[in-house]
Amino acid sequence: MLVVAGPAAAQSYSLIETPLRRFTLEASYGFAAPSARSSSAVAGTNFSLEATLGAKRFLDSRHSSLLVDVAYPHAIASYTGAISRPPDTTTQTTTLSLIKIGLGIKDGVGYKLEQAAVTPTLTSAWLLTVPSFGRLLASPDEQSKLERFNGLRFGVSSAAGLNIQLASSFAVDFSYEQTLVFPRVVFLQFLGAQALQMGMQIGAGYFIDAVFGGAPSLLPIAHTVLKSAINFTLYALRRDRQFFPFESESPLLVNTLKLGVAFYIGKIYE
Repeated sequence: MLVVAGPAAAQSYSLIETPLRRFTLEASYGFAAPSARSSSAVAGTNFSLEATLGAKRFLDSRHSSLLVDVAYPHAIASYTGAISRPPDTTTQTTTLSLIKIGLGIKDGVGYKLEQAAVTPTLTSAWLLTVPSFGRLLASPDEQSKLERFNGLRFGVSSAAGLNIQLASSFAVDFSYEQTLVFPRVVFLQFLGAQALQMGMQIGAGYFIDAVFGGAPSLLPIAHTVLKSAINFTLYALRRDRQFFPFESESPLLVNTLKLGVAFYIGKIYE
């Protein structure tokens, strides 16, 4: 076992040094499923490419020296596409092109192991998106309803995942993400919906600390499972009303299963 020297000399784990910030670059490939209440899912081969860049922070958990608190604020750039072959042609056609840029935060409580670090994670992001629908396998009415998303649109996303650090500068990441793209934004409704979600997350944080603080081995799983359950339940309710609980339009929903890799560059000791 490698014993780390310097600011983390008291820590006997080779992969996680604390307190520490590391510049992080993540890249992922995903399998996407776009859909909207006004139409069936966009048919074809759906894929997603994404890159994020930020500074990941590692801190010792106050609940146990065997746990690490991780936070990763980052910038996002991604592309989602759907390629299909209309029944009356032999040429493949791009039916959906979705560009996303934005800011996100990924956090979690992880297990520090001797040869690896395993962190269940939760990610939230605010996005500027540019959806563009081409020729769809849909009726003219469905086509027109989906085309209302074309152009610059605001969106949000939430994801739950698992990050496995296998070397001091390398990790793999698995995640499931839901993205909502709004056809238009009613500002007060949007703020109200976000305040509801934030308040429920804060309440869940107090609940997790109170119930699982004395059982730190369960804390990382409880943190991600309970908070993800809140996010995904709200996203399901927002499938019909994008700013639930307020009466509002239905959004474009993109579910994505992603596999990624993370590279850690440099070290900033705190």
